[in-house]
This record gives sequence, structure tokens and C-alpha cells, in this order.
Amino acid sequence: MNERLIIPPIEPSRQGTWLDTYMPDGALGPLGPAHPRQQFFNFATIRGIIYRQRWLVIAVIVAALLGGLIVTLLSTPMYQADAKVSVKPYGQ
Repeated sequence: MNERLIIPPIEPSRQGTWLDTYMPDGALGPLGPAHPRQQFFNFATIRGIIYRQRWLVIAVIVAALLGGLIVTLLSTPMYQADAKVSVKPYGQ
């Protein structure tokens, strides 16, 4: 029927990390020759991605905190407290 692939196959001649597949050419720099052994996670690359998307990360964290605060303040308390105070006169 339809033989069009949604995700193009990886070119076998390209060497690099798993992230090179999803980034534009040369966006990550020359990672291939500097690292002879491929690593699944390259923490410098992940740190760079988080740094570039820092405003999105901060916005998501702030939105989650505000959402939690609003839900906490608007929810009805689900507890009931009873107290009994006993006062004895000083002389007894």
C-alpha cells in the first residue's frame, strides 16, 4: 500500500552518538573522533541540551509548583480534630 517510511533509516556510513541522528549536521561538534568508544549517554551533550532549554525547564517546574499550590489551597480539608481541656484549681 504505502511504502513511505515515517522515520528515515539511519545511514550506515555515519558514525557518532545516538543524538547525532536527531540533530542537524555539525550541531554537536566533532564527537566521533574524540571518543573512540560510543557511549549511550554523553553528559556534556545532555547538559548542553538542558542549558539551551533552561527556560522551558524552569517554566515547567514553576507551572507544576503553582498548580500544586493552587490545588492544595482550594481543596477542602479532610480531617476533624477534637480537643478536651481539663483545668484543675491550684489548691487541689
